Amino acid sequence: SMTIQKDGKILVSGVSFISPNFVLFLQRFNNSGTIDSSFGVNGTAALFNNSLVLNPTSLALQNDGKIVL
Repeated sequence: SMTIQKDGKILVSGVSFISPNFVLFLQRFNNSGTIDSSFGVNGTAALFNNSLVLNPTSLALQNDGKIVL
């Protein structure tokens, strides 16, 4: 999923498999398309999980700017 913040930064979420876990990830990019290294660890926030229970199907922003997966 993808959404754009009010400041033009781009948020992208998804799931990847890194054996033996699935990884839920969220990346943020500057409006120029470059990775925003101030977000998470070098632009990526990740959560390891051993199932696909945390498979994001949508991404949204609350009015206060908080991210909801």
